[in-house]
Amino acid sequence: MKQSISKYTYKEFKPHVNLKNAVDKIWVFESIDEPGEDRKFRLIPDYTSSIIVITPRKAGSLQIFITGPNTNNHHIDNFTDQTTIGFRFYPGILPLMFKTDPVKFTNNSVLLKDVIAQPEYKTLYLKLLSSLNTSKKISTINSFILKLFN
Repeated sequence: MKQSISKYTYKEFKPHVNLKNAVDKIWVFESIDEPGEDRKFRLIPDYTSSIIVITPRKAGSLQIFITGPNTNNHHIDNFTDQTTIGFRFYPGILPLMFKTDPVKFTNNSVLLKDVIAQPEYKTLYLKLLSSLNTSKKISTINSFILKLFN
């Protein structure tokens, strides 16, 4: 039987000063898994909503989700050997940002591309793909969220 070897790091950051009333925290989860490992990212029932960006270390793709509020555990399929960035919002913020019914996201993970206009999504997606490190990706997401409030 093959033994699985996985390494994880988790870090939290304060939000951009102009987002402190909307974003509770930014978190980064990095995993380094053996090739072939099948992982699911579990969202805990903390009653919050998030934008989650999952980026594999191999360039070329990423996934952007909107989740919550989460009142029970659920999973997001994800990549192995990845960096996951989450922006956790205070209650009630996500529906204001996307001008939608909060029930649509309750205990659910929805791809961002299914929620916003294609040109906005494509711009964000391409900027995130071209961001060379996690700091740049966080900065790109900050700018995207700030635009939604203006």
